[in-house]
Amino acid sequence: MMAKMSDKRSMVNNCKKIIFLGSSVTYGSAAGGISFADIICEKYGYEMIKEAVSGTTLVDENDESYVRRIRGIKADSADLFVCQLSTNDASLDSPLGNIAEGKTLDSFDLSTVAGAI
Repeated sequence: MMAKMSDKRSMVNNCKKIIFLGSSVTYGSAAGGISFADIICEKYGYEMIKEAVSGTTLVDENDESYVRRIRGIKADSADLFVCQLSTNDASLDSPLGNIAEGKTLDSFDLSTVAGAI
């Protein structure tokens, strides 16, 4: 069942801390480190955890990948989680892969974009 718009607004209005996971867009590379995440949190008074790395990939190929960074985030440390998916994998010709058949973590091929998402 989908939540009513008023329920969604209430959830956001009651939010105190947001985790942002992303790449250069979330970091704000083109704006001196100021991004949509900073603007939202400043405007509404939210605390922020900004886990943003320029040039990072979804594909799990190093310590800066989305997959490895999300493992270090404590899910209960914030009220809301925002993930800005990167386009860096496309420019690096990362394999697209396939949607996993299963729902357990070991059924996903994290060396592909689809698996990492």
